[in-house]
Amino acid sequence: MIRRQIFITNPWLGGRLTGLLRVIILSGVILVLGSAGSALFEDFDTEIIITGWVGWQGILDSIPDWGLRSLAFITRSYRYYLLVFSGFVATFYFAARYIRDIYNLENARLGMHYLRALLFGIDYPRLNVQDGEKQLDPGEVNLLDKIGGPGYLVVQPGSLALLEGADGEMRVCGEGSNYVTRLEKIRETIRLEDQQGYIESTSGTTKDGVTIKVNHINYSYRLRTGRMSSELARQNPDSPNPFSYQAVLNMVFGRSVGSIDITPWHNMVNIAVDGAIIDYIRANLFDVVTAPSFDQDTARVEITRKINSKFVRNRLANVGAELIWVDIGHFEVVDKRYEEQRIKTWGAKWSGLAEVKRAFGDAKRTSYLEQGRAEAQADILMSIMSVFEELGGPKGDIETIRAIILSRTAQLIEGMSHSGLLPRGDSDELPPPTQ
Repeated sequence: MIRRQIFITNPWLGGRLTGLLRVIILSGVILVLGSAGSALFEDFDTEIIITGWVGWQGILDSIPDWGLRSLAFITRSYRYYLLVFSGFVATFYFAARYIRDIYNLENARLGMHYLRALLFGIDYPRLNVQDGEKQLDPGEVNLLDKIGGPGYLVVQPGSLALLEGADGEMRVCGEGSNYVTRLEKIRETIRLEDQQGYIESTSGTTKDGVTIKVNHINYSYRLRTGRMSSELARQNPDSPNPFSYQAVLNMVFGRSVGSIDITPWHNMVNIAVDGAIIDYIRANLFDVVTAPSFDQDTARVEITRKINSKFVRNRLANVGAELIWVDIGHFEVVDKRYEEQRIKTWGAKWSGLAEVKRAFGDAKRTSYLEQGRAEAQADILMSIMSVFEELGGPKGDIETIRAIILSRTAQLIEGMSHSGLLPRGDSDELPPPTQ
């Protein structure tokens, strides 16, 4: 829906005054030529006809006798006026057909419409520009869009239009009704509001030969505002969408030419953002991009910093754009073998650490077992020594001493076996003593 429709009714605007003068001059030429035909090729008494028609001799005396008296005989010399008028109509028609042919119009009626506006300032074509687009119905042929001026270009808020004259001179039309002069043509329509960009996926190869794909990249951009890029300037109600005149020219003339046509502006911004991401991937190793160390920033932070660098900002300025924000999606390794190898490498590292801790625990256990055996042997010796002391030294009964020593040794060995200091067999009984 068009938010603003302007109809120009002032006859003095644009080229209407000049067109009105042309109408007056053309009417005078038709009258003069018709009168000249009456005066040169008709044989009749002018005074009698005027006297009989008007009835006043004074009127006859007031008309100079130099051919203008024939103006009173339109009823008698209408064929001369009709002949001159028909010649003009034929010329107008063939001129309209010529315009139809050179601009590939549908019919001569459109050519006549253009000639009426061009010569007489009547029925100027009008075209509305909203959201950076020409508001045309399907199948509609607008002469201002097809041929150019003269006409009125109504630019809605948030849009611009760049006009180009036959001499190559450029003119930027802002919000409001703009008169398009003859030989001026609409070169580009521009949207001033912030625009959203999206890159589904892009890929690059790291320095060590691993291909990485970056998916779902979102960003926002707008026409470069130049020195009025502060947020305070953008909040001005009188100028809610500031822009730079040089940015408009860079946007139109800074684009590259493809194999089919000129590259669209949003594609140029896509190329700049995509190039910054690929350059970062190519300049770093696989581990730096996907798994940076603790003292390094993540790949998203580095890519955002690179996109906001002076080099990329100048590259965007060359096409009349400035970036507002960018959001990097997720990274994907194209060859899945690298991910599998990374998992194995990661697992080997932690498996090695686990083995080291397990070996340390086994060593401590063995150390504690050896220490326990040594303490058990010391307890046996101390027990034997205490038995000797109880029996009064080596003079005691030998059999009694042997029985006590064997009994005490059996008790110690059984206690060591239950505490885990000695291995236990299938039976709880001790093996028979060796002879």
